[in-house]
Order: sequence, then structure tokens, then C-alpha cells
Amino acid sequence: MSSGARVYATLIGGLLLAGCQAHLPATPIDATIGATLPAVPAPTVLGLLHSTHNTIPGATFTDPTNITNPFAPFGLMERLVLEGEEVDEEGNTIETRSVQIPLAEPKIFHINGGKVPALVIEDRAFDDGELVEVALDYYAQADDGTVYYLGENVDNYEDGKIVDHGGTWLFGRNTQVAGVIMPASPAVGDTFSPEAVPARGSHEPITEDGTVLATNVTVTTPFGTFTNCLQVRFVTEEGEVETKTFAAGIGVVREVEPEGFAEVTDFD
Repeated sequence: MSSGARVYATLIGGLLLAGCQAHLPATPIDATIGATLPAVPAPTVLGLLHSTHNTIPGATFTDPTNITNPFAPFGLMERLVLEGEEVDEEGNTIETRSVQIPLAEPKIFHINGGKVPALVIEDRAFDDGELVEVALDYYAQADDGTVYYLGENVDNYEDGKIVDHGGTWLFGRNTQVAGVIMPASPAVGDTFSPEAVPARGSHEPITEDGTVLATNVTVTTPFGTFTNCLQVRFVTEEGEVETKTFAAGIGVVREVEPEGFAEVTDFD
């Protein structure tokens, strides 16, 4: 990150800390959400593959739920709303909406022989106003500022009913590779992997690799104009490509893929 971006991030982060106090629900809406996938019988060791931001086996987590990384400040937000459009396989345009909120109850992961609480972010996704997915995402910030993605429990909906749990995975159970959702100081050309889950039995692999494209992007959304933004291209195992733009003090403010886009419309 450039010195200008650091100053901007510090200012925004300070404003958010001074002006926003989280009012979180006492417990998760559904603590049992999601299904259990086959366990991976291997030692639990932090370590990323194919990345310039490898996880360090000796990573320490003094206050892991206090997530203040400027480009992924989950610990500072009360709510993030992304809205947009996408085109389905039949050519129909669908209005999309994602509402993300932090939950008060952390999820415990075992890392390097210790218990590490992870911040839980509930993400509810809607297509044309109909609930299609509820995911509980698990994040923890290491002392060096890296934000790790430790898995998600997913409920997929059709007509108001849960139909499956596709996309569910947990670090230490389904993979021994901890994902990185945001490096501490991303620079152009850096790569990192939010998801690295191997295939097990009938379950397909879940992988996603990110490459930093730029650190000085300006983007205008319905919520405002943001400068010195981070832009990252993500590619999945299936070759699907998505470009995300992150603003300091908020996190993701725009997502673009071949089928559509989403932009931030509200943030508290």
C-alpha cells in the first residue's frame, strides 16, 4: 500500500472508530447452519499455497475478532449492503442484494495448538427480493494485520426452504490451508488465496486465487466516490473470474463478473 493510501486508511479507520459503535445481536441467528463435510485427516497447520502472502506457521492472534485491516474492516462495521444485477442462464436480468452483518458470538478454531475465536459475518443474499442463501463467514485477524478466512457454513434456499449446503467448508476439517481474505499490506502483483479446499469424495474442490491489479483506483457507487482503492481479480477452480474493488474503511465497494455486478449502497 502507498503511503498516501496508508494515511487515508488511518483517517477513515479513525473516523469509523470514533463515530460508530457496534450494536450486535446477542447470539447468531442460527448457530447450527450448514452441513458437515468429510474431515481431512491431517495436522492443522496454517499455510497457503501458490501465494506471495503465505500463511506463517507461527502466526499469532492476540485479538483476532478486532478486525481493523483497512480493506477488510469487518470489526468496524454494523452492516454492509451490496446491490446490483446479474443475467441468468436464460438471459433474464435478476436484481441482487447482499446484506452482511457481524454477529456477537465468535466461532472457535484450533490453530497452532491454541483456540482462536473468529468473527462471524452473516451474509444474506437475495435474488429479486427472494432469499437464496444465508452464509456464516468466519474471519480472524493475525497480529501482523493479515485477515484470514477460516471457512463458511452455507444454507442455500429455494422457495423459502433450505435445499442444500453447497459451498460449506471449515479450516481444520475440510482443508488444512487457511484462506487469506486480505493481506496486511497488499501491493500490485501480490497473490493470495481466500479458499483452498481440496476435493474429498463426492465434494468438488473449492478454490479461489486473487491477484492485486491496482492500489490507486477511483470508483463511484450509489453510496459515494472512493479514491485510492484496491482492485483484485479473483479466479476460481472452474475458471470463473470476478474483479472486486475495496475502499479503505469500508471493504468491498464493487464486484464485477461476466454475468453482472454489485455495488455498495449502504454501510454503517
